[in-house]
Amino acid sequence: MSDESPERSQFPNWFKITLVVVVAVLIGSAYLAQRFGLGLSAPEKMEAAAVESREAVPDFILTDADGKQKHLSEYHGDVVILSFWASWCGPCLVELPTFAEIEKQYGDRGLRVVPVNVEEGKVGLEFAKGFWAKNGFKF
Repeated sequence: MSDESPERSQFPNWFKITLVVVVAVLIGSAYLAQRFGLGLSAPEKMEAAAVESREAVPDFILTDADGKQKHLSEYHGDVVILSFWASWCGPCLVELPTFAEIEKQYGDRGLRVVPVNVEEGKVGLEFAKGFWAKNGFKF
C-alpha cells in the first residue's frame, strides 16, 4: 500500500460548489420560463399586456450626463427596461450593447432602455461618457 495521498482535484471546492449552484439556477430558470411562458424572446407577450393592466412604478428623477433631470414618468405608456450598471461590473458592460440593440429593434414599438449608472462622482461620469462615445449608444 502506498503512503501517498490521493491526487487532488485541479479545481478548488468553492469553484465546484459555485458551478453546481449556477447550473441548478440556470436549469430552474429554464424550467420556470418554459412552464409559465416567461421566455425573454417574446415581444408579442409584451404587446399583449395592456398598458392599463401594468402596475405603475413610483416616479423618480434621474440626472443625465449633461446634468438634465428626467422623470421616469416621462416614459408613461412605454415598456421600460431599467439597466443599473457601473464601470466595475463586467457583466453590466457586456449587456449594455445588447440593450442598445433591443431598443433599436423595438423602440418604434414603445420599448425604452434607461441605463442607470450607480457610480457617483466625476470618475463614474467620465467613464460613462467615454464608454457611450466608444460604443455609439443612442439611449
